[in-house]
Amino acid sequence: ANTGRVYDILINDNLALAKVRGNYQSFYNVSVEFKQFTQTEKNLIIRTIYENPTIMSALLNHKLPKELHEELLHAGVNVFPTSNKDLKTSCSCPDYATICKHIAGLVYMIAIEIDKDPFLIFRLQGLDLLDSLNLEIEKKSIKDIDDLFTGKDVNVEGKLDFSKIPNLYAQIFELLDDNPVFYSKDFKSILSNAYKTQPRYLKRG
Repeated sequence: ANTGRVYDILINDNLALAKVRGNYQSFYNVSVEFKQFTQTEKNLIIRTIYENPTIMSALLNHKLPKELHEELLHAGVNVFPTSNKDLKTSCSCPDYATICKHIAGLVYMIAIEIDKDPFLIFRLQGLDLLDSLNLEIEKKSIKDIDDLFTGKDVNVEGKLDFSKIPNLYAQIFELLDDNPVFYSKDFKSILSNAYKTQPRYLKRG
């Protein structure tokens, strides 16, 4: 893989195909087929991600967080193949090994692609994570802007009464890591200082 012998890689659904340069022939045809998630496993994965903003944030920043892997393992779902039994492979080479070096080369190249795009490991197993997450978000009812100006949150002048908005300072900080994936510095401290200093400027205004 590191010497460019694996080429013409094609990934379609759960099947990866490639040609690998060989010693006895100009190339060998190699294929790696991934098992598909069951519907139960798909539902569990979506729910785990959707209920954890930190995990979702990491995925949207093209990182595969360790927390997701650990939580799914605990729930009985392994995102990554653990043995050759989890893959259906073939190679046109004469090697008798179940996983020959040509197949291993293609698996290595797939791993590189997963590093670039962590959603690929899910697509290879029949789950388009981005589409599924978008569908889950669409299921949540979002109020129309006109709905905001009716009911108990509106004062006698028909304007929103912002004094009734609860203080969510503690809840926000519970969701944040000290070093979230979207910022390289201590975002929590910066946000905390902003919360403390902003009221002073508002009073001056």
